[in-house]
Amino acid sequence: MHMYRNSSLFSKVYVRKDSNPEALSTYLASELTKLGVLYLHVFEPRDEPCCLKSIRNAFEGTLISNLVSLSRLFLANHPDLPNRFEVNSPLNKHDKSTFYRTDPVLGYTDYPLLEIKGARSSVLLS
Repeated sequence: MHMYRNSSLFSKVYVRKDSNPEALSTYLASELTKLGVLYLHVFEPRDEPCCLKSIRNAFEGTLISNLVSLSRLFLANHPDLPNRFEVNSPLNKHDKSTFYRTDPVLGYTDYPLLEIKGARSSVLLS
């Protein structure tokens, strides 16, 4: 089975938080290994890290936390983040208050696009 799981057991999103996120996340990681999951994307709060080492020990696939994740940058600079890197353009700052909302526009499509020679860019530079 090939599966992806974006997991934040430490998150306080929607006011829910597990009483023992390390034990739960370690258990889930070992069970996902048994299912043959190839990779797992995990993250924990910057202000209270606790569990990535335990998850790493329990999960045999690839952890996206071992790689670079640019999700916040992509959200605030979509669709032209690669262009911004290529031309060394300033990046839009993400607005965390718009994360996990049901509004299909606010926070997802209202960030300014990269301006190149007076035209708005939505395609990759060659």
